[in-house]
Amino acid sequence: MRFLSKIPSWETAEVNNALVYVRSRSELPSYLSNIEEPLKLTRMAIPAYGRLTLPFALSEALPRFSMTNYTWFREQIVSDNLPSALPESWFAVSQETGGARVVFSRQCVSAQMCFQFLQWPLRGAGQ
Repeated sequence: MRFLSKIPSWETAEVNNALVYVRSRSELPSYLSNIEEPLKLTRMAIPAYGRLTLPFALSEALPRFSMTNYTWFREQIVSDNLPSALPESWFAVSQETGGARVVFSRQCVSAQMCFQFLQWPLRGAGQ
């Protein structure tokens, strides 16, 4: 994977105002290569009741009540006409001394294979 335009920083993303950038990737075992995808990164607003609706189940290690401790971002492919569009990616970012740090991510390498990563031990989860 490589990026064909500048990747936005977490700090520059505003709530519900997407930043757009472009990546190029390959996908195996389907042998697709140099797939150029415009992506949009959106900072998500957490509703007043403190729970963001996610299109997947969270790990028990990251309880829903701790969602407000992090800034959440969604990364989506802008076009639906790509040969191999991936599901959206999600990131939870912790603001700490020294800058932003991703503590959770869910990313797909194909339409059928997604991975969730959680930093361990999880800090700032209110536990």
